[in-house]
Amino acid sequence: MEQFVDLPPTLNLPTDRSRPAIQTYNGAHQTLLLDASLCSALKSLGKQLGSTLYMVLLAGFKGLIHRLTSQEDIVVGVASAGQTSFGGDALVGYCVNLLPLRSRVAGNPTFVDYLTSVKQILLDAQTHQTFSLEKLIKKLNPPRDPSRPPLVTIVFNLDRSSLEMLEFENLEADIIPGP
Repeated sequence: MEQFVDLPPTLNLPTDRSRPAIQTYNGAHQTLLLDASLCSALKSLGKQLGSTLYMVLLAGFKGLIHRLTSQEDIVVGVASAGQTSFGGDALVGYCVNLLPLRSRVAGNPTFVDYLTSVKQILLDAQTHQTFSLEKLIKKLNPPRDPSRPPLVTIVFNLDRSSLEMLEFENLEADIIPGP
């Protein structure tokens, strides 16, 4: 709640067409495969700076969004396992909670300084991951715009999937990402 005492401005990504007046829920994902040497270098950088590969990539992504939008105050959502929110050791299901990570940039910070702030924001959010986005939105009661979701309009995710063939006993399977 402290992160959102004042509401962030609407994230305005540059687009190639007008936003529909009513949100359609059409969307897409962008898959980017990292070259093994680049991945290794980013992991090494993270290790030097006391951060994970995820934190380094998230800071890079958020930095890109700051530059693309020219906005100093942005919110990016990240997925968090939400099983603990529902209780019970026998729970099986897709229980993902979206954590809104707010970043504010003033001036022209170095990447190391920005990474440090993103890391702290992420760790703080994970400490409070049982506080759902739905509860946050209800408490904040932001003005609604039917053309976009409230608070979180962009999400970052890192999937560590293998391109190799999966095997289950005598059954072979492929990973086919959804649209």
